[in-house]
Amino acid sequence: MKKINHFLFFLFLSFSVSAQKKPKVKPFLPISVESGKLVYRADTVTGDRIPDYSYAGYMSSNEAIPFVDVKATVPIVKGDATSYIQAAIDYVSQLPLNKNGFRGAILLQKGQYEILGQIKIKTSGIVLRGSGINNGTILFGKGVSRDAIIRVVGIDDRSNSVQTKIQQDYVPVNANSFTVQEASKFKVGDKVNILRPSTKEWIDVLGTETFGGGISSLGWKPGDADLNFERKIVGINGNQIVLDVPIPNSFDKKYGGGIVTSFEW
Repeated sequence: MKKINHFLFFLFLSFSVSAQKKPKVKPFLPISVESGKLVYRADTVTGDRIPDYSYAGYMSSNEAIPFVDVKATVPIVKGDATSYIQAAIDYVSQLPLNKNGFRGAILLQKGQYEILGQIKIKTSGIVLRGSGINNGTILFGKGVSRDAIIRVVGIDDRSNSVQTKIQQDYVPVNANSFTVQEASKFKVGDKVNILRPSTKEWIDVLGTETFGGGISSLGWKPGDADLNFERKIVGINGNQIVLDVPIPNSFDKKYGGGIVTSFEW
């Protein structure tokens, strides 16, 4: 009888212990691969997601990089090659744009080009192409200037149009839609700039108003670290606008929120 009682007690104890065990909680995976695709999951508290950089690249990585025909070739020259490369760029800059928006490519051959000045590309549709990676084309900056070897410049003729503020209290990281105060000001296809201002409140939270040493003039001031994101509107639902590419930053109303401005070049 004692053996039976001991057995029943052991069985009851085992059942009680096993019943009290909590089921294993599956860990939260912010990113995973499902059916060969990356899946980004939102944080359960803020809604933030890991930024999706798959849109980076030519045409948001939705189209293959086209091969642009060579319109000028610059041979290896002895001494400073700046003027030779610049002359080729200036020549191709005068050619008409093709249906893909390109004028042509300038081909640099294998070897080393000495650059004592600065190469400037001032017109769109220009491709400056080297020959190979290993033992290919080398642009070797010489002289005492610290300027960049290649500079891409244009005409700052952007004109801003309508503007509105972001209405949401918090727009999470990697969001591609949010509500604004007046979405009726915009239309699908508009190019917009989304400004995240660097306000005093935000700077104070980061602690970058001073970098130590008692020299506060080296710290950030409001407006020193504004963030700007250029996007295109692909959808409007009431006061919600939908963007073509997610934004890799959050917008918090208590730190200045955000401002949406349409523009044209």
